[in-house]
Amino acid sequence: MEQYQVVSAGEKSHGLNPFVGWGISTLLLMLFNRGKKSGSTNTQKASKYTSDNTSSIGSPIPVALGRVLIKNPIVSYYGAFRADPYTEEYGMHSKLNVKDILIPLLIEIILILATPNKVITSDGKPAKEIDQKWKNKMMMSAVYNAILTVLMWLFNKHFGRTTIQKGFKYYLGWQHIICWTGDNIGVKRLWMNVYDSKVEASTEKGVWDNNNSIAWENDNIDGITAFINDEGMFGGVDEGGGFVGEVRYYFGNRHQPKDQWMIEQMTKSDKIPADLKGLTPQYPMYLTCVISDKDKSRGAYIGKQATIPEMWFEVANYPDRLSKKYPNRGLEIKIGQDANPAEVIYEILVNSYWGCDYNTDEDVIDEESLIKLGLTCQKEKLGISCLINNVSKAGDYINNIMVHISGVKYDDPKTGKLTFKLLRNDYDVNEIKVFDPSNCVGMEFSRLDWSETTSSISLTFTDAENKYDEGTLSVNDLANTLITKRNKESTVDGSYFTTVENARYMAKTQLLTAAYPLSSINFKCNRYGHDVTIGDPIMVSWEPYGIDKQVYRVTDVDYGSLADGQINITAVEDVFGFEITDYRYASIPDWTEPEKLPEEIKQFLFMEMPYETTMSLDTYIDAWAARPNDIAYSWSIWRYENGTYNKNETTSNWSMVGRMIAGTDENYGVDNSIEIKAIGNQTDDLLKKKMADIKDNPQSINNRSGMNLFVADGEIMSYGSIDQLPNGNFVLKDVIRGVYDTVPRKHFATTYCYFFDTKRDVNKNRPVAHAGMTSKESLEVTSATTEKAQDFDKDKTTNILTARRSESPSIMGNLQFSADKGNKSVFKYNFPAGTVFTCGLRFRFNNRNKFSDIGIKSHLDNPVDIPNSTVGIVRVSCNGREFEMSYDLTNNGEFFSKWEEFCSKMRNRIMDSNQAHIEILTYDNAKGLYSYDKYEKDIIINVPRIVGIVERVEDVQDYMDSIVRETNIFIPDTTVSKQQTMLFDDGALVLIGKKGGTTNLVKGQDGQMYDISGYVAYRLDGVDIDNSTHPPILHPIYHKIVMEEEFIFRNNFNSFGNNTTDYFRIRSGNVIKYDLYVKS
Repeated sequence: MEQYQVVSAGEKSHGLNPFVGWGISTLLLMLFNRGKKSGSTNTQKASKYTSDNTSSIGSPIPVALGRVLIKNPIVSYYGAFRADPYTEEYGMHSKLNVKDILIPLLIEIILILATPNKVITSDGKPAKEIDQKWKNKMMMSAVYNAILTVLMWLFNKHFGRTTIQKGFKYYLGWQHIICWTGDNIGVKRLWMNVYDSKVEASTEKGVWDNNNSIAWENDNIDGITAFINDEGMFGGVDEGGGFVGEVRYYFGNRHQPKDQWMIEQMTKSDKIPADLKGLTPQYPMYLTCVISDKDKSRGAYIGKQATIPEMWFEVANYPDRLSKKYPNRGLEIKIGQDANPAEVIYEILVNSYWGCDYNTDEDVIDEESLIKLGLTCQKEKLGISCLINNVSKAGDYINNIMVHISGVKYDDPKTGKLTFKLLRNDYDVNEIKVFDPSNCVGMEFSRLDWSETTSSISLTFTDAENKYDEGTLSVNDLANTLITKRNKESTVDGSYFTTVENARYMAKTQLLTAAYPLSSINFKCNRYGHDVTIGDPIMVSWEPYGIDKQVYRVTDVDYGSLADGQINITAVEDVFGFEITDYRYASIPDWTEPEKLPEEIKQFLFMEMPYETTMSLDTYIDAWAARPNDIAYSWSIWRYENGTYNKNETTSNWSMVGRMIAGTDENYGVDNSIEIKAIGNQTDDLLKKKMADIKDNPQSINNRSGMNLFVADGEIMSYGSIDQLPNGNFVLKDVIRGVYDTVPRKHFATTYCYFFDTKRDVNKNRPVAHAGMTSKESLEVTSATTEKAQDFDKDKTTNILTARRSESPSIMGNLQFSADKGNKSVFKYNFPAGTVFTCGLRFRFNNRNKFSDIGIKSHLDNPVDIPNSTVGIVRVSCNGREFEMSYDLTNNGEFFSKWEEFCSKMRNRIMDSNQAHIEILTYDNAKGLYSYDKYEKDIIINVPRIVGIVERVEDVQDYMDSIVRETNIFIPDTTVSKQQTMLFDDGALVLIGKKGGTTNLVKGQDGQMYDISGYVAYRLDGVDIDNSTHPPILHPIYHKIVMEEEFIFRNNFNSFGNNTTDYFRIRSGNVIKYDLYVKS
């Protein structure tokens, strides 16, 4: 009988049972995967906790008044750091479900056993008999697959799996001092790692909000605990991990308990000095929080980064001293969600911990005026919130509050008290004082010009609904815009307001006085004005100026003396009195249009142009001028030539000039954005046109095309595009810094930007000097209206001595430097002030060549070849000495300025600590020209210091092991010196010497004299810390140096009782004493 194996349509049978194929594939996968490990596992290492993202100790503790957001407050303690390896188990078919395979196999076996040997058809006739061999074969196949399934399950369970380490989970406990406490203080919300784009969605609404209510101190005398359990908060184990732990808040009362985790840390931690063991601070005056695990015995899980997560605390604090003192006046401490301004001002004045500590018993504050102020603010719903987080005068904060709520403060001469007053339309014109020729003399009157007014106010405020970020709104005065025919915007700070409604109130109030050309007066009066105070409304009638019943606000009062009887009053027109003012001019002469006189150009620039813009070795100078006002029509360039000043060019095309709003840091790559304000009445339109041109032709007009250039403080930059902001300012985007022959530098908010699109040549497109020549230039710019031109003034000329800029070599790019620390050398563009350098300086850079590498180049672009005649120059000014040192620039973009060379050039001017100004530039020996631009650094260079002498190189490691600590070097008391502590920056040297001898002797730490004639030393550069053990193992990092001629070093090994510092110099192969230079 023929036997058949059934296959599906389109398939081809190879006689391989599907279960057998699954088993074989599983076995092969296991064999392939057993040898594979994560590529990063070998390099992953538990990192010791560092406090890089914490606030620095020494910062003032913030004061919260109202509702505020306190970001990353001071960390007063951290401990219980732990790094647990995080692993994952991998295996083939790791989701194998034996039940799903065995049940069908068992059913198959039962069906085979139940199948009869003979089948009867429906008509009763017997069908073919089923071959018994076929049944046996099917049975064996099913049993075989069932056994194979069980075996593979067992194999997968025990042998077919592998564990891979994917990193570490970090644990840490710490304490924050959030802010000063108050009688009505509470915590509303906590955010963590808000600016991390990977976790922003999980922390957008905060990680704890006390069920959307404020946790008040009065309800939580012993504090409140927030348990946060979210292992995926920062992206889970495959990203940044999460956070699991308790945040325990303590509100700063003297009844609160000490935190249990802090008690254990202060008792058991090795970090606590012996004299502080067991002394756990209670912090009764501060709002604090402690973070640990739930059991208060270990650190909280902080994710897969060994740093404290960014923590933002929303805090509410509502002062109430004034309302408690006057409980029946109806004064409320809260206005909406903000504090009452009167309570805030009073708290600043009387708080004895962080405020002015005014004694309320001495009655120096007009508390009644504050109550009236507070009640009015309640009615107007003007609540404020402010965060005091830097050291400043209390008066500055109070003045800012008064600006927000439109008020004034002054010392009342009648009471001698500090008095407060709101400026409102709350007076009766029939009851205010009237001043006219009958009681005053010497009236001085002036009025602003419409050009000095503002048509728009852009106000920044604290948007509490958007995580207290800076919000901006604008209000406009259409009438002003129509009268002045331009839109002039002023920016106002409203950061004490947290709602849009209050911010809009302030903006409208500010615009009310800024949009109209208010008049001001100054006059002398008799003792009739003895009771006038700052902020008072007064009525003035003065016929010579055509004023009748005009209301003014007093801004200053000089009460004079009783002897002369005169009082001097200064006042400004009151915006609430416009409707009652009666202008009765006795006789009005015919109006004559004023002469349109030209105004001096305030923002202008002359610059010797780089080779990249002229493509010529001759010298060209270009000029820029911003249009000073609306009536300025044209500008002219004057140049001195052949004994006279000539007007070389006149044009009505004004320059495109802007002023940076916030400045920008020294950036060697690309700035994402630089915000500028248009300067000059034509720049706004020019920038808008440029913006449209870029949008129409982005492929040809971009930051690499050379068509988007501007210069600021001598640095040439190239931007990619321009956008306009709602406040009217412009943003330059994708700005390549330091292009052509310039270097990046820091710019400030006062920096002006001059755009290349609108520059003009000062010499009718002719060079002012040919190649190889220089020129002394005397230049001037003047403006003109349609009626009159500004006169040339020789005293206002700008003098320039050209420097053959187009011929000069390119300055090297991307310059970074470091102290010589071997493998521990860290190259940076700049170092923090106070950083000490010893044993020489190393420089890294990218060579640039404007003559062969044409186009817009970033400092980060690849280096190019330069002529052999070009060298690097380090120019030094230190202790009254000035000198240069020359270096080869072809050594793979690096050169080393040795300490010995510095000592040699300084001669006898070396001090223990040397303040040096250094300039780094290039020099072309063939042309005798320096680069046009240069890098400038101010650094401290100290004399390196001997920390020990050993006889063998093999002893260096052991000796350094004995003196290194985690952050410094510690040399204990010896017979010849008292204990010494120094930083790794201080240039610690271990010398190789031989005991005995008669020459080149230096005393070592053991009191023995060593011959150091080989002049071999090892500089101790730092330490590597192995945290896999407890305590951690410290491995000193050092490198060999050879002290050459003129090398100067210091040594403190001489005597214990009268320990001094000796200085030595290597000269002519000998060690000789050196006397430090002392400035006269």
